[in-house]
Amino acid sequence: MATAYKIQIDPSRVGLLGYKHNEAAAAKLSELLQKDLDGHHVFFLARGYHNHMAHHLCTLYGAGATPEELQAAFDRDAEIQIHQFQLNDGVLEDLCRDWAANAPKYLGDAKYYTDFLRYFQEQVDAKGWKTVLVEYLFSGKESTHDMYRRSWGSFAHSLIQLMYGIEWDQPAIIAQGLAQSAIHDTYVGDFLDKVDKAAAAKVPSQRLNTCELYEQVHSDPDFVNSVRNGNPNKILNGVEVLCPNEGVNYLARFKADPINLAEGIVENIHAAAYMASSCVFHPPDYPRFDFFLIHHLTIGPFLLLIQDAAWIPTSVKLQTLEWKTRFDILHYVVRWAPPLQLGGISSYTPKDTVLVNTWEELLPRFINMPDDGHVVKTARALGLAQRLSQDYLDRPWIRIRDDKTWLNTQYLLLDSTWEHPEFPWVRTAGWDEAWEDSGLPETILVEHHRAKTLFQFS
Repeated sequence: MATAYKIQIDPSRVGLLGYKHNEAAAAKLSELLQKDLDGHHVFFLARGYHNHMAHHLCTLYGAGATPEELQAAFDRDAEIQIHQFQLNDGVLEDLCRDWAANAPKYLGDAKYYTDFLRYFQEQVDAKGWKTVLVEYLFSGKESTHDMYRRSWGSFAHSLIQLMYGIEWDQPAIIAQGLAQSAIHDTYVGDFLDKVDKAAAAKVPSQRLNTCELYEQVHSDPDFVNSVRNGNPNKILNGVEVLCPNEGVNYLARFKADPINLAEGIVENIHAAAYMASSCVFHPPDYPRFDFFLIHHLTIGPFLLLIQDAAWIPTSVKLQTLEWKTRFDILHYVVRWAPPLQLGGISSYTPKDTVLVNTWEELLPRFINMPDDGHVVKTARALGLAQRLSQDYLDRPWIRIRDDKTWLNTQYLLLDSTWEHPEFPWVRTAGWDEAWEDSGLPETILVEHHRAKTLFQFS
């Protein structure tokens, strides 16, 4: 049985893709995730600490990977993980004694990651992970709003971690996700709070669907141009400064429909797939996905997992959908609002000499990609978006309608990865200079080196 300290994958449990799994693969995943948990692996990126190992392995398992493929991915990922074992004296005791009084001294500081992890392991072990998630994150009350705001920091990796914990019913992964939330800043959440207040203050004169908000943002030049200042890769460090009132007012135009939550979630997932895959073109450069924008696609399944969760208040589900949609559009603008070229997807000619007919046939090709899991996570999210969209093809927010175009999004991902195997992404696709660099950005290497100096590791 899985606990806050023990990973135990149930082979009978079916993830979002719906594949059945064998006991050998489940046992191997349990073994590798336990090693990862015991080592408290973290990877430094964008001012936050994220456990990409768990994301990668869980996605591969859900896509039907063999024990050998899971082991190979673990071995590759281990090279870029930081092993962190040290607890800070007295912090865990402080947190256990009085969270509300003592946690503010440590929140937002990455050096306390292990302390928060141990604290949430104790909480989850004692109360159950659903109770703890509501108590610390999803109650909708002011007492949990600080942690909720922190969860949106650093590309919402905390929510991605929680997504896999919920999908595979793993209390230990839930504890990791909560610990990641605790060490992030609140500045993105603070900005989204301002959007909330603006949205509550007035009823928009015209409701645009999510895809229309992406497409029409260019007609709000004050918002678009406000972020084009300085190095775009550092821009989110000052999001409240660089996205002034024009941005708040534009994002406030989106409001979730409480009567149609399920459709609203599919609309968000479809729009994220449309946005991320339509931004890959920059002639004469070879198409590449934006590394930042794919995260808005890969986090989408989190909304599916909370949609029918009776233990989460409906108001929180609606707020999460609203924040996710506004968060997506904000980052699209921050990436200099690259052109959305749907026609380029439809007319793309894949490199395969013999083409497959469905994305499910192509999915195994992503399992052995020599990366840290972002490629297969993107392929999974695109596939889920296609499946979900089939029930809403008559809706005005649908942009990708036919199977061929959907399949081409997968082929674009596959081909661009093999074209640039060391780092298949562009960073900030609307910025022309970003396309000149085809290797791993120096900023990641510098930040990763800096992270090592903060920790004792084996």
